[in-house]
Amino acid sequence: MSKEETGAKAPKAGEEGNSPYVNEVTLVGHCDDAPKAVKTAKGGHRASFGMTIKRGNERTFVRVVAWDALAKQCALAPKGGLLRIGGRLRSWRRQEEGATTQLEIVADEVRLVGAPVQQELAAA
Repeated sequence: MSKEETGAKAPKAGEEGNSPYVNEVTLVGHCDDAPKAVKTAKGGHRASFGMTIKRGNERTFVRVVAWDALAKQCALAPKGGLLRIGGRLRSWRRQEEGATTQLEIVADEVRLVGAPVQQELAAA
């Protein structure tokens, strides 16, 4: 349902708590490597893995990171598995490689696609 159908008004730029920008990403692609959840120094969990998105002959490679309960569930995703990732873009600066800026997807939802029964890996 669109905002017009529900009667909801779009936020105006400059209104307190509202932003005219949306940082939301949904991608479907293959898992390059089997994600592994590692425990952080503060006791949480983090999983990071590569994903390949194919469009015709073109391929795009993206890094995905998931945290805590979702990170542990991402470890169930098989290498080569087709995944649907929902999340947001985050950039960070890599100093050791000539100060390059890296982009990655911070996952809010990870779904295994194409399995006999579609499996949602997102935290409940």
